[in-house]
Amino acid sequence: MSALALEEAGITKIRLSIENVTNDPAAEARLSGQLAQRAQQRWHLDCLDCWKMTGTPASKSLATLTTPSTAITSGVQLTADGGSAVLRFEFDREGALFESVVRFHKVRTGRWLAESHCTAWHIEGAYDTIVEIEDSSWVNELQSTQPPGTRRPWVLRHFMLFLDSAGYFEFVAESWEVLPDERVS
Repeated sequence: MSALALEEAGITKIRLSIENVTNDPAAEARLSGQLAQRAQQRWHLDCLDCWKMTGTPASKSLATLTTPSTAITSGVQLTADGGSAVLRFEFDREGALFESVVRFHKVRTGRWLAESHCTAWHIEGAYDTIVEIEDSSWVNELQSTQPPGTRRPWVLRHFMLFLDSAGYFEFVAESWEVLPDERVS
């Protein structure tokens, strides 16, 4: 059973317990607290946008990868070079090995979350898809630390991408690109 299914089962079990304890206000309050805590744990641990319990931040899909990440054969390599973050992976297409590269330009910060620690929020909408978080508190935080009088303020955009078996990648950067797939064998 997947982590998400186990999580949903745990929430359902708490809800059923609450329904069965209607005559005991103290027990009902304790179980309601457990339900709220469980729901809160499903959100990203260090991103204020994800902690908002009133709803998820607005996002827009920018591009879907041409090959599903379930076809990845090599694992995903994350490298940083000269201000860029590069995700590189190999995949099988009709018996031939290809390499795919996703590059984020002028990266100011980034983070990765292992698949085992991802919640539905990290996966839904971002599975094999580059997504931009609009009105990101992470971007707002970085903009507030930009020195006053900076000649050329940074263009800061909050991107995310989930790749099967690799996890969740998130960057604040100026732009992104998916390079054309290259045959490697």
